[in-house]
Amino acid sequence: MFSGEAWEYEFRYEVIDTLSGPNDIEPNNNFVQAQPVAAGDTTSGRIGYKVNGVNDDNDYFRAVLPSDGKVRIYVQAINRGQSQQATFDWLSLSVYDGKKSLLLRKHVANNDDVLIGQTVYDTINICGVAKDTIYFHINSPQKFQYSVRYELIDTVTNYGEPDNSFAQARRIKGAQTYQSTLNYTARGVNDGLDYYQVPFGNNDVLKLQMSGVNQGCSNGNITVRVYNKNRSQIQSKLFGNNNNVGIGQTIADSISIPVTAVDTLYLRFESSDPFTYQFTTGPLLPYSPFAVA
Repeated sequence: MFSGEAWEYEFRYEVIDTLSGPNDIEPNNNFVQAQPVAAGDTTSGRIGYKVNGVNDDNDYFRAVLPSDGKVRIYVQAINRGQSQQATFDWLSLSVYDGKKSLLLRKHVANNDDVLIGQTVYDTINICGVAKDTIYFHINSPQKFQYSVRYELIDTVTNYGEPDNSFAQARRIKGAQTYQSTLNYTARGVNDGLDYYQVPFGNNDVLKLQMSGVNQGCSNGNITVRVYNKNRSQIQSKLFGNNNNVGIGQTIADSISIPVTAVDTLYLRFESSDPFTYQFTTGPLLPYSPFAVA
């Protein structure tokens, strides 16, 4: 206060709309400063408030995923701003993998105009996430109070990597069951193809009983392709002839391919979305030179 004249005055102040509950640990304003969070724990924070004179516009957290699966995130947010800002009253959540590649970005509850004092909720699924460290980034041009919690569900085991090319094809044998995953992503790398190889003698038959489960966040499909030793495709089979396998749905199929000369057949499994799958080979004649790699 100042004046060029003599004045007598009094004043008082009060703090209103105080926020209760825990706040996020600062600093956590970038990937390096990301605070650790554990599955099942609720992390609370505030965004858009000044901390030591600096506006706190970004909060980062990191989580370690011990296995492949689906990440489910629960968010609650309250607009604590002083005035409405058309199309700028939102809270954004971004999720990155261990290589800082973006997996998802969205405004909570798909709402760009959260009213002052309004609470919004969201449940967000990220499918096909492989064992990795992931990062959560929360930001907003407005003042928000929030809480976030995640869990890793529908966990799966990925067997036999690397098996992403003809050169890396896993050798398999008869009357055995094999299982694995497709289209799970870690550190910017997507496991979209699995290869297997089967050496044959004369007059044998490749028989497969196959099934797959759509672990993705949308409908999809899974296919097996069969190649001969020259890497020429001799058969392609879309599981169940179904391009639209529902989320969580199991699809089954089989193939039978006669082999009339010495050969090595290669199997390539691929899918449009995250899938788990398994297949069982039929019995093979004793002279087929099998060995487990």
